[in-house]
Amino acid sequence: VTTLAAAIAGFYFGSESGARGAGSTGDTPLAPTLVGPADGSQPTFTVGQHGTFTPVVSGSPAPTINVSKGSLPAGLGLDPKTGVVSGTPAGGSAGSYDVELTAVNGVSPNATLSVTVIVGTA
Repeated sequence: VTTLAAAIAGFYFGSESGARGAGSTGDTPLAPTLVGPADGSQPTFTVGQHGTFTPVVSGSPAPTINVSKGSLPAGLGLDPKTGVVSGTPAGGSAGSYDVELTAVNGVSPNATLSVTVIVGTA
């Protein structure tokens, strides 16, 4: 009974030793994950038209995403907080670009996602 009372008190008063629901992670550090869309599609854009590619990112603390290999075509940018690649590809940027995105949050291992960014013409 004393243990149960202590767990309940910890839960209500915010103690780290208090009861947590089964499977709850609270502030437990989790290595980052970074995956493409479930359909396996590659990021595809058209010169002169705004587009977006949204990978699925998770981890605790929230990871920062960067381009670790290759480079994005002119006119596209990466949001380091969300991993979203978006923008309007510049004229003359049509082609394929092999890019590796990496998610880092200080918990090993880092996560990587290799994609081929395809820029077509209108």
